Amino acid sequence: MPDPLQIYPRRLSEIELKYLRYILPDSVAVYNEYFTQLAALWVIGHGRFGHENLVIGEENTVNTHHSGLGSIFSAGVYIENGTRTELLLHSMVEGQAEFDIMNQPEAKGDAAYTLSLWRPGVQLPGSAEKVREIPLMRDKLLLACDREKRQFWIFEYETQFNRIIPATNLLNEIRFVAGLKGELKPKEIFTQLDTVSDEKIVKAFIKYNKLFNKIEHLQITPPAPQKQKTGFFDRIFKGNKH
Repeated sequence: MPDPLQIYPRRLSEIELKYLRYILPDSVAVYNEYFTQLAALWVIGHGRFGHENLVIGEENTVNTHHSGLGSIFSAGVYIENGTRTELLLHSMVEGQAEFDIMNQPEAKGDAAYTLSLWRPGVQLPGSAEKVREIPLMRDKLLLACDREKRQFWIFEYETQFNRIIPATNLLNEIRFVAGLKGELKPKEIFTQLDTVSDEKIVKAFIKYNKLFNKIEHLQITPPAPQKQKTGFFDRIFKGNKH
């Protein structure tokens, strides 16, 4: 007997709606509006990654999503009854949106979280390090980075929207601007981010945004390099400077 969840078109199931609500909280208008829009639509098929890669759209439309279209709109990890569920929701493109639901056994140290509820000064559950916060436009835009989860996002103060930034291309710009040596993989660049100044990361983001236009009409003046205060021992033991 065929799985009813793999017969299309169909309405979103109760558990799928629960997952959507988890990463689209009603306490933030921009997320609540998207949830309301999606909840009224249908699951019309799946994308190139199989039945865990749902495509949501109008009931009588043809599924055209087979190549991972749409930027990431929201993401999170849901944990229940020993199961870890990774959730990834894309923006709407031509009336259709992809929603990825990936289940796996819960592992030691796993923690539930959604970036949709993150605010400046808050540490992500399950991370040992604090989120690095780099101002882009004062009281308007903040670039955030969690090295442990290997994620970048931009917090928009006015809307409280956390715009998720795919890491790979931004990391490549950071590697170039910071002069990191070698053919480094993204994971290796993340481990070296604490050696890269906020100034260089902002310069890298400006270059990245010119290429990929994640933030329209972005006007950022790169911060001036901060001069480090010279300590007493630095003045005596100049060889210790690095």
